[in-house]
Amino acid sequence: ILDGQNLQRVLYQPTIFNTMVVWDGLTLQNGRLNSGDGAGAYIYGNFQIVNCIVQYNTTLNGNGAGIYKNSNYSNPLYITNTQILDNTAANTYSEGGGLYSYYTTATNCRISGNSAGYGAGVWSSAECNFFNSIIDHNTVTVIPGYGAVYVYGNSKYENCDIVNNTCTYNTTSGTGGVYSYSNNAVFDSCIICGNKRGYYVNNLMGTPTMQSSAI
Repeated sequence: ILDGQNLQRVLYQPTIFNTMVVWDGLTLQNGRLNSGDGAGAYIYGNFQIVNCIVQYNTTLNGNGAGIYKNSNYSNPLYITNTQILDNTAANTYSEGGGLYSYYTTATNCRISGNSAGYGAGVWSSAECNFFNSIIDHNTVTVIPGYGAVYVYGNSKYENCDIVNNTCTYNTTSGTGGVYSYSNNAVFDSCIICGNKRGYYVNNLMGTPTMQSSAI
């Protein structure tokens, strides 16, 4: 267990490594930043996170409270069999309570109980892929409230359940489920249901490509 004791970021990758680095079986918890991204982990790329738990991390003014993948580098991040739980990006305009992702592939993961303004569970952009994962019980806590999943760039979600997420405020521009800013998003064989905006069911905003998915 690597514990930030609510005093500091837990793990930081200072630069791109020439070979793939693997974190296997770690728990990253209780990271805290007054300002900055990635209270649990800040990653540039060429990285694998496997069989890990990333939980209880908070940034008061930043993005990707649990895991932040730097957007300036196309080196990949792979997340497998990992739980990203109960992380908080507290600023009104924060993005990605659980995960802020570029060039990221997540497989067999659960992203649950996180909160942020944009993408309470996941904020995804260029070349992101999510397979066989559950994104549930995340909460958008501020107005306008753009989704448990916020898709900014070309991303694909396949065989994923995006369920029982909530946008606290019933605003016409908000959603508890998926907010697709990008028309290049694809949802294939997904279940998107039980998500709410205030007291009302609201699963999807935007025009992503939907293939064999239930809403």
